[in-house]
Amino acid sequence: MAANNAGVSAATVLLAGGAAELRREWTLLLGEWGHGVRQAVDLKSTIETLAEERPKVLVWMPADDEGDDKTASAVREIIAACPLLPVIVAPARRDASRAIELLRLGAWEVLPWPQSQAALKSALARAIRLEGTSLSVIPPPRGPSSRIVLWGLALAALLGLALGVISVRRAQLRREAALRAGAYWDLPYSHPSSLAFEGGGFWISDWYTRTLNFHRRADMSLARVVPLSRETPIGIGFGGGFLFTSDARGVIVRHMKDASFTTLGAYRQDAYDTIAIAYDGLFLWTASRHTLYKRILDADLSVVESWPYPGRKAAALAFDGEFLWSLDSGTGNLIRHRLDRPGEAAARVPLPEYKNGNYEPVGLAWDGARFWSVAARRPDGPIGAGAPAARIFRHAAMGSE
Repeated sequence: MAANNAGVSAATVLLAGGAAELRREWTLLLGEWGHGVRQAVDLKSTIETLAEERPKVLVWMPADDEGDDKTASAVREIIAACPLLPVIVAPARRDASRAIELLRLGAWEVLPWPQSQAALKSALARAIRLEGTSLSVIPPPRGPSSRIVLWGLALAALLGLALGVISVRRAQLRREAALRAGAYWDLPYSHPSSLAFEGGGFWISDWYTRTLNFHRRADMSLARVVPLSRETPIGIGFGGGFLFTSDARGVIVRHMKDASFTTLGAYRQDAYDTIAIAYDGLFLWTASRHTLYKRILDADLSVVESWPYPGRKAAALAFDGEFLWSLDSGTGNLIRHRLDRPGEAAARVPLPEYKNGNYEPVGLAWDGARFWSVAARRPDGPIGAGAPAARIFRHAAMGSE
């Protein structure tokens, strides 16, 4: 495939780790984009290279048989050696949970799997803080042949517009039919990390694109996309007139509820592994994988109390007006928590949508009548790599259970 070098400016890139054949392939690709490329075969030679020179960006390419702990250790050592160096990780397999852990360690970006030229180019552009290269358009010569071409282009554009309208309408009808059936909807992005219900629709964070995406409840169509360029959002929650997000690099961020979610403050404290946020009208509840926290909305988001999580692995929180609920990604169960004894499981509700192991839940929301959850495809799930990467599920009403 021919390389497109538009929008990428020259920089020195260190390709480290991985198979020699892949490093050679990417060296040629980056060379076509105008970059200078250095190679390092392993972690030791990477650290030695960094002691002699400082590239603009480092791309760590784990070997196919490299374990998660080894990858994390390598990223940790590289960042310790060069704290300000953007480190892009090109994983050998898809694993959203592992990608988030690498981001928490300080990786600049984790490329989605399967990797593509577009994803690599976009990551490099962000890492070297580029907006792209401006292009000058040379108008074609005016003449009879030029007018014919322009008329042809205009007719083609009108035909394309008509077909596009038909396609959009068909997609809308399919979404509305799915909503009536009450099953699930595939998402137009691949790396969801949390879910919240606000303003009559659903906000879903995507950690890879660093965006908040608003979907209308009526047909689950995507209505707004708000970039969070300075954050990698992991958990999101609305409460007390604010939006709260947890960032992969270890902070909880308070935002205004304006059009761009203006940042008001950030709180590091014990929030390093916060993955879920919910508000009960008085307290802000947050969760790590194995701990629940109750906070007050003071200037420091102070923790009032904490409890061990009464499940295998917390993934999300939601409040239904009476109880706090969590979604256990280790079992696929909804867990009900009484506010006076949140460390105990008052009830466990298995969700059949997660029984087959195809998707891992990452977000939970209550819309006033039902629970909804958002999930990412498991890399080892039986559904296979060709299935949609992300889905939102509407769960059956639970009555009074």
